[in-house]
Amino acid sequence: LKDSGKVIGYIVLYHRFPDERTFWIAVLAINTDYQGKKFGQESVLGLVKEIKRLQFYSRIGLTAGIKNWPALRFWINNGFNTIINFKGDKIYSEKTFADLWLAHNL
Repeated sequence: LKDSGKVIGYIVLYHRFPDERTFWIAVLAINTDYQGKKFGQESVLGLVKEIKRLQFYSRIGLTAGIKNWPALRFWINNGFNTIINFKGDKIYSEKTFADLWLAHNL
């Protein structure tokens, strides 16, 4: 938070993953007390602006679990609406998983 300097979240980033022209968001975590208050959106918009400024990357990518509806909704609403890959188990169950690799094309 700008006023207090309190850390309410963190982000983990990779340059050039899974290819040379992709900037990858590995983790974006916001403290649950601060979710739904636009802090995540503000962080993503700022990151997209900075990555565009570099004029090197063609897209920003990330992985979202198909069962994680809030995360999918968040990322799609923030411009990550291109599916670049799908990985997961062949059969659905509570113990299986599937992920979408989403991209925000720059």
